[in-house]
Amino acid sequence: MRLNTLALICGVAFWTTTCGNHSPASPATPSSSAAPAAPTSATGATISGNVAGMSSNAQFRTLNTSLTVSVTGTSVSSGVDSSGHFLLMNVPAGHVELHFTGPGVDARLTLADVADHQTITVTVHINATSASLDENETDDQDHNSEIEGIVSAVGSNSLTVAGKLIMVTPTTVIVHGDTKLKLSDIKIGDRVHVKATMSGTTLVATKIEDQNGAAKPGEGDDQGDDHGGNNNTVELSGKVAGRSTGCPVTFTIGSTTVVTNSSTKFEDTTCAALKNGDKVEVKGTKQTNGSVLASKVEKDD
Repeated sequence: MRLNTLALICGVAFWTTTCGNHSPASPATPSSSAAPAAPTSATGATISGNVAGMSSNAQFRTLNTSLTVSVTGTSVSSGVDSSGHFLLMNVPAGHVELHFTGPGVDARLTLADVADHQTITVTVHINATSASLDENETDDQDHNSEIEGIVSAVGSNSLTVAGKLIMVTPTTVIVHGDTKLKLSDIKIGDRVHVKATMSGTTLVATKIEDQNGAAKPGEGDDQGDDHGGNNNTVELSGKVAGRSTGCPVTFTIGSTTVVTNSSTKFEDTTCAALKNGDKVEVKGTKQTNGSVLASKVEKDD
């Protein structure tokens, strides 16, 4: 069955316009160590983002200008401008549902435990009728941050997640489930949840949770096959859509986001050769945000 999937990616950006303006100003360039000051809602929270994806597709670029993001049950809404920018301010605290609408799009995403005066930045993958959270960053007035996303770089005392450079100290707690890890156990392509505080202009991690389903020290080495006993193990089949650039690669099958890392096995294809439209079978582990971390990607003829 042919599935037409749009990847709507809301990235890190901050603006000074109000949520009702359908033409927000261009975002400031993000810093790798500290985000620029974000506009703060007088009440409620601020949710900022940038809608992008399939930028070479003229039809998708046209669709951007017709998209609207609103908060269900409130009058808070924002149009998405031709650059993909949107901003929601004065978002009520509590469980919040974002409603994305446009030609052929009617998708909803729930954010839990939104608090007053928080600044929230999200990355969302959306198809015609559903949305899944890919990256999420929350900042509060006490300089505490929580960042969830894919690791793009690992240093001797730092890692980069969702474009943010985060310092790691000897007191940083690093875990995978109940297993304690070292920073060297974290790999590029891993999905992590980081709790951090701002020290001057630097984010310093207090806790890093590795959310990958791949085996970690002391947890066994078999990552390729489904042996049962793991309720989060899933199998998918379908056509690749919304492929990210480079490797490790992220793509969608239907409404499900598939994430790969350095441990993912590719059969009858390679990460570099994988392209949109390829029919594949995926085995992996379902993550807390609804995506699947692939242990194996096999191309079908």
